[in-house]
Amino acid sequence: MEKIIINIEGMGCKKCVAKVEDALKDVPNVIKAKASLENKNVIISYNDSIDKELIINKIENAGYKVIE
Repeated sequence: MEKIIINIEGMGCKKCVAKVEDALKDVPNVIKAKASLENKNVIISYNDSIDKELIINKIENAGYKVIE
């Protein structure tokens, strides 16, 4: 299992955290997405490989900005 951390701008409450996690639940090979309001990021656990652009698009379509 691999992990990637993506920094996010714009999360302000627990609903935002849930919205980010929910946006990533159907991305292929993602096992778990754990967003953190305090750290302003999401830690994604995955198998094999993931499409980082798809993940960024999902987060941005949910209304948040990815900081690279």
